[in-house]
Amino acid sequence: MNKKVLTSVFAAALLLAGCSSVATQKDNMESKAPMSSEKAMETDDMMEKEDSMDKEDSMEKEDAMEKDDSMEKEDTMMSSEMATDFTLMSTDGMTYSLADLKGKKVYLEFWASWCSICLSTLPDIDELSKMASDDTVILTVVTPGKNGEMKTDDFKEWFKGVEYKNITVLLDEDGKVSESYRAKAHPTSVFIDSKGGLYKTHPGYISKEDIQATLDMMA
Repeated sequence: MNKKVLTSVFAAALLLAGCSSVATQKDNMESKAPMSSEKAMETDDMMEKEDSMDKEDSMEKEDAMEKDDSMEKEDTMMSSEMATDFTLMSTDGMTYSLADLKGKKVYLEFWASWCSICLSTLPDIDELSKMASDDTVILTVVTPGKNGEMKTDDFKEWFKGVEYKNITVLLDEDGKVSESYRAKAHPTSVFIDSKGGLYKTHPGYISKEDIQATLDMMA
């Protein structure tokens, strides 16, 4: 009888222990489940924030690119304003006035002798000047003694040694003409139509073909 009682007690104890173990495991799983869910939510939040930041960065980059494109378009866009009149003397002693050129299309290139890009355009300017039609005038402008350019006499002497003989160079000695045309970059191309309107301004390099194409489009 005692052995049977002990056996029954021992079996009951094992069952209780097993239940307790199962209950403990369930409690542990249940306690872990909310933590896992919370971590998942935190991870989702972090991913959403990262996606949002990536989208914001992408939008900022796109806005910056659009602004750059817009600025480039503004630099080369056609204008409805009248070109500022000027009277300048050339290196060969001739006087040129924009008012006297009414009825002709005018191309101005603002350049400098120290500008390598400008120097590379001189062959094109020379050819355009040589081949210009009667309704077109090709002129270039430098600012002696300003913005790193040589003084007038030194520039004249230097230009005598330049092999391109069809180029007309006007001397903007006080820099006011360059300033009025906002020619801050070298070179800067300015197109003026036959009515004296400022048709287009283009800072930086422009090919001979593009110059001629623009002149052909102008009235």
